[in-house]
Amino acid sequence: MLRVARPVLRAFSQPRALALRSMSLEAFSASSHSIMPIQASFGMTIPQVVPSSTLIPTMIECPEVSDALEPIMAVKRTYQPSVLRRKRKFGFRVRKASLGGRKTLKNRFLKGRKRFNIKLKYAIFMSIIGRMKQYVNFLMHSVLPKLRVLRLQRISIFDQLVLEEALFRADKDNWFIWNERTGNPKIVMGISGKPEKLLNVPDVAKDKIPVIKRFSGGGTVVVDDNTLFTTFIVNTDAKPHVKPYPREIMEWSSSFFTPLFDDITKHTETFALREDDYVFGNRKFGGNAQSISKDRWLHHTSFLWDYCANNMQYLQNPTKQPAYRAQRDHTEFLCKLKEYVPSRDVLFDAFEKHLAAHFDVTDVELAEHEWKEILEREHRRTTKWVDVK
Repeated sequence: MLRVARPVLRAFSQPRALALRSMSLEAFSASSHSIMPIQASFGMTIPQVVPSSTLIPTMIECPEVSDALEPIMAVKRTYQPSVLRRKRKFGFRVRKASLGGRKTLKNRFLKGRKRFNIKLKYAIFMSIIGRMKQYVNFLMHSVLPKLRVLRLQRISIFDQLVLEEALFRADKDNWFIWNERTGNPKIVMGISGKPEKLLNVPDVAKDKIPVIKRFSGGGTVVVDDNTLFTTFIVNTDAKPHVKPYPREIMEWSSSFFTPLFDDITKHTETFALREDDYVFGNRKFGGNAQSISKDRWLHHTSFLWDYCANNMQYLQNPTKQPAYRAQRDHTEFLCKLKEYVPSRDVLFDAFEKHLAAHFDVTDVELAEHEWKEILEREHRRTTKWVDVK
């Protein structure tokens, strides 16, 4: 374009350029006149008052000449194509991400388009993979996870805790463990418990009450032959809707225990989860402790089937108490489960019934060599006896 324009501009602007040069020479030669006529190329006379002593050559702009001599610039095109930007705005994945985009792809498919923004075969393949994933997730949620149920009797609480820690850390199966009639009184503290802050140490030392520090968290409890223990050891993928966090696990346990105790009590008593305790009304009958790892969680509960009020003298009133306790002592704060449930066997049968609604249950018994093999597996051991003096 510039090659064609240059000769035309040169022919058009040459006479006017000569006229301007002649005008500037005439202006310099007429230094004695105060009024200098200026003749423009288009025939107009412009009077201009110029001091006689100082005549400065001036550039006179002629619209026709200046427009003709102005350089012609190439205009940048509006459309600047970019494959990457186009994919980010109109790509297949962008289309699939919105309802309107999916409708667009569907319409193009129905019109018989052979290509989208990616190959049609790849799009169909990815769609099939997505449907397969949805079907697999549906099957995983519709099939109950397997659960091994172990009922123990007359196993000391220390041996139970050692077994639970080995199963939690060194096994891959889901477990439910029931234990009852564990023997003489013992005190069980959480992993971070401090005897001097939680126990009446002189009384404990005087009566020679054994003290255990378990591998899980939670509070301190006095257990004896009238305490029932239940423990869930569950893989996170067995219950994917239960997030491995304390509050999430507690909420799931509440959803499990509420219908169980409602069936037993025939709705005559109101079971509830109050903070971290299981209660009837506002009186506690069960406490909880948990341990959580990357892909497994453990939730065990001690139920007060009955309790001896004299055993409560070994415990201090904790400084951190649930609000609903309202500074009540143990006798006013606790209740006995035997007052609400006919027998221990009735309670265990209720557990088995409701476990079958959540899991594919298998009853198991551990022989002595199996128990020993589990304990010998490589794992971290933190359950221990505590020397209180």
